[in-house]
Amino acid sequence: MGYDMRIRGTIDTDEARARRAASAQREAFWQAHQAALSSPAHADHERLRAEYEDHWGKVSAIPDPSYFRLNIGGMGLYMQTMLELGMAHASAAPKIEWPSYPDDEDDAEAMDAFWALKDERTGQHLTTDPTIPSHKLYGTNDGWHVTPAEIRAALNAWDSRPSSETVNEITQTEYWGKWIDYLRLAADSGGFRVH
Repeated sequence: MGYDMRIRGTIDTDEARARRAASAQREAFWQAHQAALSSPAHADHERLRAEYEDHWGKVSAIPDPSYFRLNIGGMGLYMQTMLELGMAHASAAPKIEWPSYPDDEDDAEAMDAFWALKDERTGQHLTTDPTIPSHKLYGTNDGWHVTPAEIRAALNAWDSRPSSETVNEITQTEYWGKWIDYLRLAADSGGFRVH
């Protein structure tokens, strides 16, 4: 088990633009050759399949700045560190009415309505502490929405600590630095979801 985090909204970085361009090329290739790619009996199937896999490889080769992952042990350490630094606070998951997933994933309007309602319900901040509620990061993979305001409060706690305060060795790692960079990117976007 792990925690997969995805930033909401569009990110405007060189990596994000390059990844979107590569994804658009892959999708255009798929649309142009869908019949042949879907039929192993088609004369060009193998050649086109190899080209399509090359397109996937180009997308995969570009790091996805909207994505961050921690395994269960890593998230436990990060959560404890964030609590100790005042970047997060202990909270219990509220009981919410989960929206029903649409029957047709191709119905863009229904999917947009689902995600908007889910973000509204999972993005609620029900405590007086402005930092990230712990239930949104750790304990479930229910798609909690960590909002830009919560992230900014967490970053404010991080940025305002005395420079000599390290709490533990976690904050000295390169991956912690990437976590802080990810939080900064998410704060300037629509926050992120945790699955």
